[in-house]
Amino acid sequence: MRPIRTLVPLALGLVALAVAGCQSRPDQPTPPAPTPIDRAAPTTIPIRQAPPPSRPPATTPKPQPAPDPETVVGLWPVRTLEQARTLQASADAGHQPWLLSPELVATYYGAAELGLYQPVARRVGPNTYEVGATGSEWAAKLDLAQPVRQGTGGVWVITRTASPAGSY
Repeated sequence: MRPIRTLVPLALGLVALAVAGCQSRPDQPTPPAPTPIDRAAPTTIPIRQAPPPSRPPATTPKPQPAPDPETVVGLWPVRTLEQARTLQASADAGHQPWLLSPELVATYYGAAELGLYQPVARRVGPNTYEVGATGSEWAAKLDLAQPVRQGTGGVWVITRTASPAGSY
């Protein structure tokens, strides 16, 4: 058996080494504990280089041919583009101002073509109206367009008609 004088310095040396190994070194700071967001976020963000701007091939747009005057543009009160141009010129001269209102065009169509007594038109879409007789549940759906000039001052024509489902 060894004397205690030999074991005590050996035991103290081992304890000193164990304590020294558990301590952190002052020149190496400990990183903070990551938060849940840090753990979920990627540590590096990939950098993508934008491709160099590409230039479309230099082409000149092909001119669109002028529409044929006989092109069908509507059902009522005119059918062809030439007729619509003539109607537009007439309205520009102050004749038939009702052609400048889609609601009036729908109402006049209801009286002239559908034979409705005191027709009433109501807007149901951007260029869509329903027209029916006063006090009646039946109504025809009309699509309108401005074939010559869009906006204020352009004449309106009926381009399509439909009757609602279940109508007689």
